[in-house]
Amino acid sequence: MRAAEAIPVLARALDDRSQATAITAIRALGRIGCPGAAAPLLEHLVARTEPLPTFPVENAIIGACRSQPEVITPYLDRAAPEVKRMLVRALSEIARGDMTDVLLRLTSDPQAEVRASSARLLTLAPVDIALPALSALATDEEWFVRLRAIVALGQLQHAGATTSLVKGLCDRHRFVRLRAARGLATMGKHLTKVLDEVEATKDRYAMQALLSELELSGVVMRYVNQLTLTGPARAHAERLVARMVDLGGRRLIVSALTEHEEAGVREAIAGVLAACQPGPLVPLVERALAQAPPAASRQLLERVHAALVDALRAGDEEAAKPLKAAS
Repeated sequence: MRAAEAIPVLARALDDRSQATAITAIRALGRIGCPGAAAPLLEHLVARTEPLPTFPVENAIIGACRSQPEVITPYLDRAAPEVKRMLVRALSEIARGDMTDVLLRLTSDPQAEVRASSARLLTLAPVDIALPALSALATDEEWFVRLRAIVALGQLQHAGATTSLVKGLCDRHRFVRLRAARGLATMGKHLTKVLDEVEATKDRYAMQALLSELELSGVVMRYVNQLTLTGPARAHAERLVARMVDLGGRRLIVSALTEHEEAGVREAIAGVLAACQPGPLVPLVERALAQAPPAASRQLLERVHAALVDALRAGDEEAAKPLKAAS
């Protein structure tokens, strides 16, 4: 019936010799969902020595403490390691952003699982508190703590998180790198800074991971579609598309040149490609020409190809001038 009057009876049932009865009492206290039910439940958990199944206990803690998550705090230091992990995981579901003292204390806990849960909790805290704490957790010795911190940094959507996310893109663990790429791909107006920082790492695998995520998440095509806009939005899109092409994200852009459904976008892509670094683009454009594209696309490809070849020849002549002078 979820009645508060049942709390004393359920509290006594927690100590029943039958584990099934104790678990039923734990679930019932969680369903009552008031701070009065939380106190006997938490007291029992920190005093109990026999193990309990994690899933129903965590759900009960969440249900009982949802309205006042701070009631969990006094029990964290008293709980055994396994119970503490359950308390912190439950807290990560219901904590509030004003519980900063608790959140910061958990970031230095000896248990890696607690530190990992604290990274999730820190997304609730103000950015000026969360950012340095998450940046520190992103260098943790345990890969899954770094992973949680990187995920949280991506969720902050803050320019100050880019440096730690770029470092995560070079992490030794694959999952950390993938989530760092996902976080960086959502940086929007900070994406130019992100590309510059990743290029500065000289890590081609990091750059490839980021470019792949930008393509898979649809970010590249979003900016391609903005090439027909006017004003600052178009200028920003042109800079980003050109930057991604020069850094290695060429195939999708060249494909869009022949396959995009809007003629205006194809025309804008041609203008961007013609001004990019010619060397790596020429073979791709020649391959696209060899595949017999539609007449309109072929004209664009030929125009882009001619511009790139001219730029390539001009570059060769400039490179040859010092040699002629030396001779």
